[in-house]
Amino acid sequence: MKLPITGARVYVMVKDVVEFAGIETCVEPGHIQIMMEENIAVVHDEDWKGFLSEAWGGPDQDDALWIFPFVDEETEEVFILAWRSPNQLGEYALLKPATVGCYEWAGDMPVMNKDALVKAPNWRYLNLINDKRLIGADKEYSPDTMIDLCEAYAENTGVLGAYCNILMVLTSIGRLPEELPAPLELVIDSTVKTGASLKRVQDWINRTKERLIASGVEIPTAVAHRLTAEASLPLTEDHWTDGIRAMVNREISKLMEEVEGIVANCTPPIEVVGLASNGAEYGSMIRRMYNEVITQGEEPDFDLAEQITQAMLDELDEQEQFEAMAWILVSAVMEGKSDASAWQRNTTSKVTMNMLRSLGLIGSIDERGEWSVPATTGIIVPAIPVTLNGVWFNMINSHGEYSSMSDVPKEIRAELKKIIERIEWSGVKIEVKDIEGTDRKAAVCNGTLIGYISKSCSLRNGQYTMIKSKAVDGNVVGMALAG
Repeated sequence: MKLPITGARVYVMVKDVVEFAGIETCVEPGHIQIMMEENIAVVHDEDWKGFLSEAWGGPDQDDALWIFPFVDEETEEVFILAWRSPNQLGEYALLKPATVGCYEWAGDMPVMNKDALVKAPNWRYLNLINDKRLIGADKEYSPDTMIDLCEAYAENTGVLGAYCNILMVLTSIGRLPEELPAPLELVIDSTVKTGASLKRVQDWINRTKERLIASGVEIPTAVAHRLTAEASLPLTEDHWTDGIRAMVNREISKLMEEVEGIVANCTPPIEVVGLASNGAEYGSMIRRMYNEVITQGEEPDFDLAEQITQAMLDELDEQEQFEAMAWILVSAVMEGKSDASAWQRNTTSKVTMNMLRSLGLIGSIDERGEWSVPATTGIIVPAIPVTLNGVWFNMINSHGEYSSMSDVPKEIRAELKKIIERIEWSGVKIEVKDIEGTDRKAAVCNGTLIGYISKSCSLRNGQYTMIKSKAVDGNVVGMALAG
C-alpha cells in the first residue's frame, strides 16, 4: 500500500561533515535540519554518536531517510519522524525540527500521538549469516575478488526482499518472533557489499512461510501478496490496514468522480466529432508524416515536420484542412494516440484554432485586441471515448456455449470479427452497468450483453449513444454521447 503523505526523502549527514563542505547549518542536539535545496537532513554529531546510528540500523553517511513531520496531539509540538527503508520494527528516530533554517511544509501537518509509536524490541539473533566475507574486515576490493563477489551477489539475489516481506507479514499479524536469523543491516550488507552467504537466512524464511501458510492464520490483504502469490490465503476483514484500505478506496472513488467529470469536458465536442467524419484521408497522412519525421535521427526535427506539413496543407482547401484537424483530435482520443500533429506551432495549431472558432467553440481576439465571446449558445456537449472489449465473443456466446475466448475455434473467431467490422455502430444505444462482484462494467444493448467497458474509459453507469465508431480486432472503439 503506497500513500502520498506530507514529508520528504533526503540524505542524512552529520553537522561537521556538512560544514566541512562549506554549507552553514543551525542544528542543535535533539534536532534535525531539513535542507531541501541540498536534498539533505543534517543531524548533530553528538546525536549520531549517541543514538541515531543505532536507531537507523547503522547508516554510514550515504543513506536516504524518509521524513514525516507531525504535530503531537498531547504537547502540540512539531516533531520529525525519520527512518530508513528498508528498516526493522522500531528503527526510527524522533527529532525536533531545527529552529532556524529548517524546511517548513505548507498547510496543516498531520496530528498524532508520538507516545504511540512502536518501540524497538530486544531482538535475539541466530547469526545465520555465513561469517566468510569476500569483502570487508581485513579483505579489500580487488580485481581478483570481483568474479567471486559477483557470483555471491547472484546467489544472494532475492533474499533481502524476501526477508523484508516476511518481517512485514509477521509484524502485521503480531507474530514477530523474539529470535530472528540476522539483523536486517547485515542482510543488506551481504547483499550489496560483503558477499557473505545468506543461504541459511533464506532457509529460515522458507520454513517460516511454510509454517505460516499451513497454520491457516488470517493475513491482512495489504501484505498477503508479500507472503505468497501461489497459495490461496484466508484474509482478514477487520485488521487496521483493512480500515485504511477502505478509507483510501472511498477517497479514490471521490477523486475518480471528479476525474471523470474533467475527462468528459476535455473530450471533443459533438461538433468536432461530426466534422472529423470526412477528415480521415488527409488527417491520417499529416499525422503519419509528422510521427515519422520527429522520430528520425537523434533529435526530433520539428522544423522539417512543419515545412512538410505546410506543403501538405497548401494542397487542401480550408474545409479539408478543418476536417483533417478534427479527425486528428478525435482519433487521438479514440485510439489513445497523440494529437501533437494538430498543434504544430506555426502551421496546424493555427488551422486547429480557426476550426474550433468556425464551430463557435472558442472565441477570438478582434483587431482592437479585445476578446470576443464565441457565438455558440447553450452547453457544449462533449463526446466521451469508449472501448467495448470482447464484442465478437459476446455475439456468439449469448447462451454460454464457450467458457473462454480461447475455446472458440480460430476460423469462427476470424469470421465473427469480420461481421463486427460490417456492423454500423454509430447510433447504437448502450446501457453501462456494473458487473456484480467485480470492478468491471458491461455494455448492454436491448437487454443483451454486447461487450465489456475498457478500464481506460471513464463511463459512469447510464445510457449512451454511439456516434462515431469502428471495429478493431473484434472490439469496438468509438465516441459516445450520454443519454
